[in-house]
Amino acid sequence: LMAMTIVPAYYAEKYSKERRGIEKMLPDFIKDVSEGRKIGLPPEESIERLDDRNYRQLTPFVKKMGAQLSWGLPLNKVISTFANSVKSWLAKAVGTLMLEVVEIGGGTTKGFVEMADFTRRISNMESERRSTLRSYVMIAYIGGLMLVMTTFMMVILLAEPAAQGLSAGAAASISLNPSTIDTLLAAGIFECWVIGLVAGKMGEGSIAEGFKHALILVILNLVIIFVASL
Repeated sequence: LMAMTIVPAYYAEKYSKERRGIEKMLPDFIKDVSEGRKIGLPPEESIERLDDRNYRQLTPFVKKMGAQLSWGLPLNKVISTFANSVKSWLAKAVGTLMLEVVEIGGGTTKGFVEMADFTRRISNMESERRSTLRSYVMIAYIGGLMLVMTTFMMVILLAEPAAQGLSAGAAASISLNPSTIDTLLAAGIFECWVIGLVAGKMGEGSIAEGFKHALILVILNLVIIFVASL
């Protein structure tokens, strides 16, 4: 489970971090474009002059847009390329809105200011949603850890009383049978792995995010099994 989960967990975390960074800096980028429009710059120059700003994960996309505009590509082509290349539904939506503001709304300052405010509100709503759902991830972690611990409790509480009325050899076979315990623990760890996938879907809205939680739960349960076996 760890071998087949570690690679997708790494890439899921990488893309998730990039997506959150882009969504966090997107309102600042739109606001800076609106500031350029306020001083009379056309939308193309307002974007092109921002290619030396630091927008963290959004910086490579801004530099690419600035380079494309400097080569003479039309703005609608540049924004369409940005919307298709970025891995964020919010960035895709903002790219489409920006295109509409320029082509239909004339690229007015008011249009860019309102779009910047809208983008910031949506970004804040996404952050609040992730914060609210984080408690469900903790519930999944507690449930997964309790699953393995209750397996040990079941072995102790059920095997020992049942062995009291048997001979010494039979009692040892019930309470210390390694194959039975290994089967129960293997099933428990697999269930914890599935719980991790569910935690990613509940807490972060994506099964891909669940690979990270599944990997962490498997590692934590292996540690618990090692400690409990002592």
